[in-house]
Amino acid sequence: MGLNHVTNAVGFNYHFHSHVIFGIAWEYQSTSRTMLMNRRLNMQLIFRY
Repeated sequence: MGLNHVTNAVGFNYHFHSHVIFGIAWEYQSTSRTMLMNRRLNMQLIFRY
């Protein structure tokens, strides 16, 4: 029996200026199976040159 894990995420990116971008997202589980990673917060910081 396989393990199905389906999630959705909602978030946004904020451009400080053309070289720095900050993003944040809230990810939540769509399936009914209870797991350790039911909800999580994702953050990213991007430097462009």
